[in-house]
Amino acid sequence: MRTSIAIFALVALFAVAGCSKEVQGPAGPQGAKGDTGAAGPAGPAGPQGAKGDTGAAGPAGSAGPAGPQGANGDTGAAGPAGPQGPKGEIGASGPAGPPGVSAVLRVVTGQAKAACDANEIMISAYCAVDGSTMHVDGTVGASCEGPENTTAVVVCAKR
Repeated sequence: MRTSIAIFALVALFAVAGCSKEVQGPAGPQGAKGDTGAAGPAGPAGPQGAKGDTGAAGPAGSAGPAGPQGANGDTGAAGPAGPQGPKGEIGASGPAGPPGVSAVLRVVTGQAKAACDANEIMISAYCAVDGSTMHVDGTVGASCEGPENTTAVVVCAKR
């Protein structure tokens, strides 16, 4: 039976509470500001704004001390030749030089075999008839083979 009385009392309390009209009193003074809460998550980025005006130029900076001189670079390519200068006066002739060595050439011909002398060297040789074959004999002579009238021509110079 105790359980029934407790249930009945609870039902009566709810009924009385639902029927009562709540009366609100005057508002009290505002309380002190509370502590700042934690930051919430970042929201999405907004659209890009318009480009601002260019600002005024800042003051010129002062120049610092000069740095050390660098190493010399590689030599560049030579430039084109300049124009020829004015013609100068012709100087006096120099003394005559010693006489030069003259080359004495001798031609040996008229036979199928030709040779230079012992104090000469052969500088050229050929066969004077077409169809001939030439044979060189060292540095002093040559011979030709072929038709009967084949002739060797040798040019000799003094050593």
